[in-house]
Amino acid sequence: MAKGSVSIIGNLVIDKIFIKKKCTDSCPGGTAFYAGMALAKLRAQVELVSKIGVDYPDRFLKILKKAGINLNPVIKSKSQHSTSFMWHYSDDLKYREGRISCRGPDITPADIPRHINKSACVHLGMVANEIDPQVLSILDYDNIGLVGADLHFIREISEDGRIKLGKGDIFRPFLHKIHVIKGSFEEVAAFANTVNIRHALRKVSSMGTRIVFATDGANGSILFTRGRFFQIPAYKVKVVDTTGAGDIFLSSFLYFHGLRGEDPVESAFLASAAVSCAVEGNGVSRLGGEEEIRKRVKLLHNH
Repeated sequence: MAKGSVSIIGNLVIDKIFIKKKCTDSCPGGTAFYAGMALAKLRAQVELVSKIGVDYPDRFLKILKKAGINLNPVIKSKSQHSTSFMWHYSDDLKYREGRISCRGPDITPADIPRHINKSACVHLGMVANEIDPQVLSILDYDNIGLVGADLHFIREISEDGRIKLGKGDIFRPFLHKIHVIKGSFEEVAAFANTVNIRHALRKVSSMGTRIVFATDGANGSILFTRGRFFQIPAYKVKVVDTTGAGDIFLSSFLYFHGLRGEDPVESAFLASAAVSCAVEGNGVSRLGGEEEIRKRVKLLHNH
């Protein structure tokens, strides 16, 4: 990839939708999908480093290709199945519970293209512990402009597919090299082993990460950087679907901070506005372009 591009490492996912215990639909999912589509909408050069199984639908790949995303590094297994989630919705569609029904192939150092170290940004977007920790050891952090990671790497998967939050110990040795960490309030608190979210952010930052986020849905997020806390508000909209919101937040932040040169606080406001566009529609049907996002940020600053 050329300088000025974003590489996303993480498996593409098949999301299976269950209503009244019946599978009614399947759709593309995973951090790689949502982050990639959001970046493409912002007209960034995007490539996905991912593994899929024999069951991954061609129609999902066509969506990514149509958006202009480079899929050359995507590897299709001839024997394994793709990472899949089962999402069970309540009858009124207001609540859902997710389980992993299949954990796809691992991403190893041999799967990482050498040119990734020429990327402006790298987004580490695992969903089911698929990234081998040794992948982080081959990244050239001095050459890559910005490396961001979701705290999904602390996930632990039970035998029945339920996800719980663990400690993420195997990734801790690399934290001092990762520039941006983003997690939900629950993830950040679990990783730092403290319920005080500001103490948790300080603790994660003390491990060497210079920019740390704790997100809290409609309540916005807290950014900790340069020894200071910043409250980032959420742009108020009628929410239709929050799937992928956290992925879009981090990818948008990496774009505005890493590619557009905005400072961390302004980039966080822009990421918040990007999420507000996305959650107004289902899936990626309502992603915002840069012009619309910047308009919403002006309104955020005025409130």
